[in-house]
Amino acid sequence: MKRLSVIFVLLLLTSPLLSQTYQLLWSDEFNGDVLDPSVWTRETGGGGWGNNELQFYTDRDTNAYIENGNLVIQALKENFGGRSYTSARLITKGKKSFLYGKIEARIKTPYGQGIWPAFWTLGENINSVGWPACGEIDILELLGHQPNVAYGTVHWSNNGTHAKFGGSYTLSGSTFDADFHTFSVVWTPTKIEWYVDNLRYHQIDITPAELSELHKEQFLLLNVAVGGNWPGFPDGTTVFPQKMYVDYVRVYKDATVIPDVAITTPINNGIVTPYSDIPISASVNYDGEIEKVEFYQGGAKIGIAYAEPYEMIWENVNPGCYNITAKAYTADGYTGTSFNVVVKAGSDCVVSPYTGHPSYIPGVIEAENFNQGANGEAYFDNTSINEGGVYRVNDDVGIQQCEDFGEGFNIGWTEAGEWLDYIIDVKETGIYNLEARVASEVTTGAFKLMLDGNDLSTTINVPNTGGWQTWETVTSSDFNLSAGVHTLRLFIEAGNFNLNRLDIYHPNSQPSIAIISPNGGETITSEAGFSIKWNSQKVQSVRIGYSTDGGSSWGFVTQSAESQFGVYRWNTPNIDSDECLILILDESNFSIRDTSDGFFTISPTVDVEDDITVHNFSLEQNYPNPFNPTTTIKYSIPSVISTVGRNLQDFSSTSSSRNDDVNVTLKVYDILGNEVATLVNEQKSAGNYEVTFDASGLSTGMYIYKIQAGSFSQIRKMMLVK
Repeated sequence: MKRLSVIFVLLLLTSPLLSQTYQLLWSDEFNGDVLDPSVWTRETGGGGWGNNELQFYTDRDTNAYIENGNLVIQALKENFGGRSYTSARLITKGKKSFLYGKIEARIKTPYGQGIWPAFWTLGENINSVGWPACGEIDILELLGHQPNVAYGTVHWSNNGTHAKFGGSYTLSGSTFDADFHTFSVVWTPTKIEWYVDNLRYHQIDITPAELSELHKEQFLLLNVAVGGNWPGFPDGTTVFPQKMYVDYVRVYKDATVIPDVAITTPINNGIVTPYSDIPISASVNYDGEIEKVEFYQGGAKIGIAYAEPYEMIWENVNPGCYNITAKAYTADGYTGTSFNVVVKAGSDCVVSPYTGHPSYIPGVIEAENFNQGANGEAYFDNTSINEGGVYRVNDDVGIQQCEDFGEGFNIGWTEAGEWLDYIIDVKETGIYNLEARVASEVTTGAFKLMLDGNDLSTTINVPNTGGWQTWETVTSSDFNLSAGVHTLRLFIEAGNFNLNRLDIYHPNSQPSIAIISPNGGETITSEAGFSIKWNSQKVQSVRIGYSTDGGSSWGFVTQSAESQFGVYRWNTPNIDSDECLILILDESNFSIRDTSDGFFTISPTVDVEDDITVHNFSLEQNYPNPFNPTTTIKYSIPSVISTVGRNLQDFSSTSSSRNDDVNVTLKVYDILGNEVATLVNEQKSAGNYEVTFDASGLSTGMYIYKIQAGSFSQIRKMMLVK
C-alpha cells in the first residue's frame, strides 16, 4: 500500500527565478480570430463539479472568445441549463499534454465575492484512475474576495485519500485584476516551484514514491467558476459580467536538461522494401548520462537501445505507412523526443499491423495495437471519436490509460457489433488458448475470436470485476492454430467492458527464457558493443549477468531490461578470456533463467594501422541560442566521407590521389517543415566549418537546421526570440 512519508518541503522567501536556458516548446498567443479547436476543448456541463459550483460551463463564444490578442473567459449571470450563471472551462486533454518544464500564462484575473478563476493541470489518465489519483497542479487559483492573493497547490492520492500541499503569494499595493501578471510553475523530476512575475513563493519536493502522480503527463485547464465550497457564493457586491483575460499560455523546456534526439536512419519520407528488416538509428546530443533510447511507431514501442550506438532492427516490416520517433531518457528522469520520420513500406498506405510487423504467436497482443487503417477496414467502431482521447487520437476506437499491471493503455467504451483486427504470425501449428485481461462494472460484456473470417473461439463472457480499472483474467476454451500469417478478429458480442491485452499461448505454458547469443563458441572483441539476444515468453523484464571465469564469479551487464524485444547491447569488458558465459534471469522470479550453453571468448582489440585519417561528423548546437537576429552554426566533415561504398582495394592508392570532396547542404526549416533558408549547398573537403545565420526577416519561434553530407545527416533545433 502507498503510505505517506515525510515530504521535505523547502519553504522559501520569495526569490527570483534563477537563470536557465529555456526553449519554447509550445504556446498559444491567442492572436487569431477564434479559439484554436486543435488545442482547446470547451468542456460543458453543470452539476457543481464536485465543489458545489453554481455555473453551467457552455461551448458558446459568449463565454470564451478572442479579443485584441487575448483569450477572454466571461462569467455571466443568466439562466442556462438549470443554473443561474454561465462560464467557460477550456482544456487541452488529448491534444496537448506535458511532463516537466516551465508552464506559464500571463493573466488578468476577475474579482468579487464568489468568483474563482484558475489556471491548472490534471493528469491525462484521469478517465482511468479518477481524481485525485491522476494528480493536479494548480498554477493559479484566486478567490474573488481576496483579489491580491494567488494560490498554488498540488493534489494527489495517499492510499486512496485526498492529499494536498499549497502556498500563496500576496501582491503588495495592488490587486491581480488591475493588470496582467505572469503565473508559472517550474516542474522537474525532483520538485515543483511556483512563481508570480518570476518571483518564487512556494516549492515542494516530489521525489517521495507516494507522489508518483506528479511524474506523469498533465493537460492544461483555464476556467472561471462561480461559487463553490472554497470561495463561497456571490452576493449583492458581486458584479457581472466577470472576465478573465489571458494574454498567452506557454510551455518551455529547460534546454540544459532535455536531450536533443533525432532519427538518423531511415530518412524522412523514404520508401523501403516491404517485408524487409529496416535499421533504425538515432543520434542524441546531451552532456549528461543517457539511460536509454526507445523507438516508436505511432504510440507503440517497437525497440529499445541502452547504449550507443542507439539503433535497432525493425524486422519484417509489412506494407503500409508508418510514423517513427525516438525518445531519449536521461539518468535524471528527463526525456527528449525526436521529430517524426515518415516511412512507407511499398507504394501504398494499406491496412497494416500497428507495430509494423505481425504479432507473434505464441505471445501477447496489446488490445490497443489493432491494425492501422480506416474504420470498417482495420477495425469497426460505432462512434467517430476516440472517447478516451489518448494514444491513437485520430482513430475512432475509445482508448484510455490503463492501471493494470504494466500500465499502458486499454480499449474501452465497447459496444455490440464492434470489432478489432490484428495481423498475427503463428510460429508453430498446435493447440492454443486465450487469457484476456478485462474489467467491467456490469455483467453484460461478451466477445469471441475469429480467424480469417471464421469463428475461432466460443463466446467469452466478461464478469463484473468491481470497477472499470479492476482487472481480472478470463480464459477461452482451447483452439487450433496453423502456422503462418493470419488475421485475428476480436468481435464484441455485447459491450460495456474494458480490454487490456490478449495472451495466446499453448495450454499450461510456463514462463521461459532461451539465450540465442552469445550461446557458446563466439569470439567477441573487448571494449566493443555486442548485442545479447534471447527469446522469452511470459517474462516482463530480465536481469543479465556475465562471467569471465567459467561461472565462478559473476558481474552485472544490467539489473533490468525489458524482455519483449529480446536484445540488449553490451559494452564488453576489457579482458582476455575464453571461459565467458551469459546468464539471463526473470527479474520477478530468479528460478526462471538460462545460461549460455557453452563458453564464448572475449579477446582484446587488434589495432590495424593504415594511412586513412578518420574524423567524426558533427553538427554543433548553434551559438548563441536563443538568438536575435544572428547565430553561428559549426560543423565538421570527415576525410573518410568519400570512402562510403568503396571496396578495401580502393585504399591501395595514396590519400593524396583520392577525391574526398562531398556535396554538403545545410538548410533551415520552420516548425511546420517549410524551408526558410539554405546556408550551404556546395562541395566541401574534410575540415571544420562555420556559417552565420541571419534571421532578421523571420518571426519568433523554433526553427530546425539540417545538414546532409553524403549518407550522413543530422538535425538540431534553435530558438529565435525577438
